[in-house]
Amino acid sequence: MNYIKFTTDNATRLIVKSMQKKHTVTHLAFNKKGHDELYNKMGLIGVSVLPEQQDITLMAKAYQGDNQLSLCNKNSHLTPYLDMYIHTFDGKYFQVAAVFQDKNKANDFMEKRVDTALIDSAMSKQGELHFVASITPAFVHNKMRNAS
Repeated sequence: MNYIKFTTDNATRLIVKSMQKKHTVTHLAFNKKGHDELYNKMGLIGVSVLPEQQDITLMAKAYQGDNQLSLCNKNSHLTPYLDMYIHTFDGKYFQVAAVFQDKNKANDFMEKRVDTALIDSAMSKQGELHFVASITPAFVHNKMRNAS
């Protein structure tokens, strides 16, 4: 298996900030062959890799990132967050703090970081991925489009 379609248990969307845009992740590539197949057949590009799982590339449609959406970045030295957000069905965005394959490691992380909770899970080639995110949604505003 070189890649899979990305779906979460709760039908949320994973949004990744990359190249000054917010991209919706549609697939996971597990190697160069998977990445190349998704690029050549579907026009998808690699927008990030998962921390701690550098062999998993997050793939999204090329040229379709949103540069009008502005999300508050909660990242700080004391409470680090990733440039990833879970977009829930009610329209809220929760910034991802960590992604784990091991449930026990996710639980240990959440015990130390009371500002986070498990928000969703998804399948990958290696098993489940557990997304731990901020318990409060990110502040959202759309940038004004320049009118000509």
